[in-house]
Amino acid sequence: MGQWIVILALALVGQFVSDLISFPIPKTIIASIILFLLLEFKVVKADYFKEALASCKKHLAFLFLPVGVGIMTQLKSEPAMVYVKVLIIMIISTILIMLVTGVLADIIIGAQEKILGNKDKKEGKNE
Repeated sequence: MGQWIVILALALVGQFVSDLISFPIPKTIIASIILFLLLEFKVVKADYFKEALASCKKHLAFLFLPVGVGIMTQLKSEPAMVYVKVLIIMIISTILIMLVTGVLADIIIGAQEKILGNKDKKEGKNE
């Protein structure tokens, strides 16, 4: 129960900060940044939120419905243009995700090969 109170408090602080600064940053992003800072500076331990996060993960699809509805209501264009914009965003974000994933995979594989290669060379010299 205490986990949900902390999460709700962070959401309220995010709302307050969002209202305080007149820059259009979503309150959920601000709350996420605050949570990240609390975790990074070890004010709160990540294990504290295990139960609440397990519950959120179980109902993840339901939690994304308000986001989809919010996107549709925020775009005040004609309905046909809304779908075109959303489709373009989906295509661009998918391509970016694929590119970033590929580059990161190459970097990680290269680092692993370098580490394992150095390890094999050291083991070969000892024999």
